[in-house]
Amino acid sequence: MSPQETTQRGLDRLSTILAFRLLVATVLLVVVALAQYLTWTPFYASDTLFTIIVITYLTVIVVGLLASRFERSPVPRWIYLMANLVLSSLFVQTTGGVQSGFTFLFILTIIDGAVLAGMPVALGVSGASSLIYAGQLFLQYQGIFPLALEVEVSVGEYFSQLTAHLLAFNLVGILAGRLEGRVSVALESQESAEGDLRRFRRLHARIVENIPIGVFTMDFAGRIQSSNGAAERILSEMGLADETRLSLELKEKLKEEGSAEFELNSGTRTLGISMVQSQELDPAEGHAIVLISDRTYARQLE
Repeated sequence: MSPQETTQRGLDRLSTILAFRLLVATVLLVVVALAQYLTWTPFYASDTLFTIIVITYLTVIVVGLLASRFERSPVPRWIYLMANLVLSSLFVQTTGGVQSGFTFLFILTIIDGAVLAGMPVALGVSGASSLIYAGQLFLQYQGIFPLALEVEVSVGEYFSQLTAHLLAFNLVGILAGRLEGRVSVALESQESAEGDLRRFRRLHARIVENIPIGVFTMDFAGRIQSSNGAAERILSEMGLADETRLSLELKEKLKEEGSAEFELNSGTRTLGISMVQSQELDPAEGHAIVLISDRTYARQLE
C-alpha cells in the first residue's frame, strides 16, 4: 500500500469516528435535556454535563480541522483520544462515578484507539481508562468526590465495580486491537488483489490492442461495440468500416448458431472471421466476440 493510500485510509477512519462521536454527543445531549426536564436525581449537575457535551462538539470540530490540514501527522488522533479520555472521565464522575451508567464512554474511546492506531494504542487507552476509573473510585471512596445519590456504597460494591470495569476495559482493548489487526490484513490483501487485477487488465488491454488480429464485440443488431486497432484498420482497408455488409453476414450467423467461422470476400481481398457468442460479456459490450484477419496473402499463395 502506498503512503498516500495509507494516509487516505487513516483520514477516512478518523472522519467516520468523528461522525460517530457527534452522534454519541447528540444522544447524550438529548438524554441530559430529558433528565433535566424530568428532574431525575442522578443528573444533579446538568449544567456541567451540558458543558462537557459542548466541549465534545468543539473537540470534534477542532480535530476535524487539524486532520484536514495536517494529513500525515498523528497529532490530531492523539488530541482526539486524550480529549475523549478526559471528557469521558468528567461525564462519568458528574453522573455519580461508582453509580454512573455512562462508563461505556471509556469503552468507546478504547475502540476508537484500536481503529485509529491498532493494538498498542488500544492497550494504552484501556490502561489509561483503568487508571482514571480506579482513581475516581478511590477518591469517591475517600469522600473527596461526591455520590450522585445519598446512599451508602459498601467497600464490596466499590471493589466489584472496579474489578468488573478494569476487566472490561482491558478485554475490549485486546479484542478490539486483534480485530483491527485482522481487518487491516484483510484490507491490505484485498487492495493487493485489486492492484493485481488492475495490472492484469492493463496488460490484457495492451495485448489486445497490439496483436495483429482484429478483435471486436458486437450486439445482436450487428453493431460493433468495441474494437482494437487491428480490427479498425482491417475493416477500413477492406471498405467495411460502415459495418453494413459485415453486419448482415454476422447477424445471420448469430441467428443460426452460437459460433461460426467463415471467410468474406471484398473485391480482391479475403477476410477470415471467427465468431462466438459469450454470456460473460457485459450487455453494454455486446453479445459476441469476433476475430478478423486478412487472409488475402494466404489465398494468393494457395
